[in-house]
Amino acid sequence: MKTALVLGRFHAVTSAQADWLQSLGTADVERIVCVITSADHRDTKRNPLPVATRELLVRPALARSGKPFDIVPINDIAESERWVAHVVESVKSVKGVTLTPAETQVFTSNHDVGALFSQAGFHVVPSEAAGLTPNELLEIILKR
Repeated sequence: MKTALVLGRFHAVTSAQADWLQSLGTADVERIVCVITSADHRDTKRNPLPVATRELLVRPALARSGKPFDIVPINDIAESERWVAHVVESVKSVKGVTLTPAETQVFTSNHDVGALFSQAGFHVVPSEAAGLTPNELLEIILKR
């Protein structure tokens, strides 16, 4: 089964991100697996919201794609060289979905994450976030 793997922290979903997630409805994939990273972090500057809130923020945008989807919260790990294996193992453990380079397209605007998956043989679909990033949006809100 062809799968779109979407990765992010999703502390907010900007209109540009919502459009991007909705556009996955036209991607050559049968299912979307959305990984919410740093699920074990909350109440910090980089991760102010709990994972349950972040899941509620991303769910409507994924639903608008019209594709079946799974949301998988994943705890952070310090070893970036293990990140891809950690994601693949976590998705398999939580949802029973096997992510393979042959059947998975990776969608992320995080260049470091994209590079890790590319090095592991996955096809990374370039996606630049237009407008403010969620972190920039949160910084503006917190300053007011």
